[in-house]
Amino acid sequence: MKPIPNLVSILIPLRNAEHTLTHTLESIKAQTLRDYEVILIDDASTDQTLNLINAVSHRDARFHVIALPTERGIPVARSIGLDAARGQYVAFLNPEETWDTTKLFKQREAMKVENAGLTCTAYRTTKGRIHQIPHRITLSDLVLDNPIRLSTVMIDRHVVGDLRLVPDDDQELILWNTLLQQAIPVIGLPEVLVTCVHPAASTPLQSLKRRWYIATSICHLSLLEALKLMMHPKHPAR
Repeated sequence: MKPIPNLVSILIPLRNAEHTLTHTLESIKAQTLRDYEVILIDDASTDQTLNLINAVSHRDARFHVIALPTERGIPVARSIGLDAARGQYVAFLNPEETWDTTKLFKQREAMKVENAGLTCTAYRTTKGRIHQIPHRITLSDLVLDNPIRLSTVMIDRHVVGDLRLVPDDDQELILWNTLLQQAIPVIGLPEVLVTCVHPAASTPLQSLKRRWYIATSICHLSLLEALKLMMHPKHPAR
């Protein structure tokens, strides 16, 4: 199916999210851009999540519910949602995170100007910390300090072509890497437009292991390339 021009498809996979979902949905309804659809994929929740999203979809035809009969995991649920998406643009949102009211409008307009395959934005955390991002994101950025938070992302399917999400816990990183390896423009927007959950603290050793994992297992750099990148981070990978 050919994507509908200018339509933004918003993917929200859910599992027992009744206590966090309301603010997320309100942030979507408050968007100044109105040309969107929302794909809500319930991963066999055992609380009131499914009843909540069914009620929302009955009130607003732009909200669509996919109810999985058995738990498949959030990555699989998100992949199923993508298969149902009809828009030229695809945005992602986690049920405990929120968007500023102009997020979709400003991001879609920026994508047209930049001719970007993917854009992401700066964001604040729930503890008030601001995370800025580089304008042109590279493979080195992905490895050393992945600046791309899922809830800040918008993708243009007219630019990236056939968009697929592998059903893997690292599906986000795998997709970002695929786009960067294909030299598709990945652009960071400096304005803070999203509130994200504050990340869990990690030790320096845990951070180092994570970077090594991304370099070798996600980006498939050779041992020599990975070592050079870790030792000389100013030099771009590949």
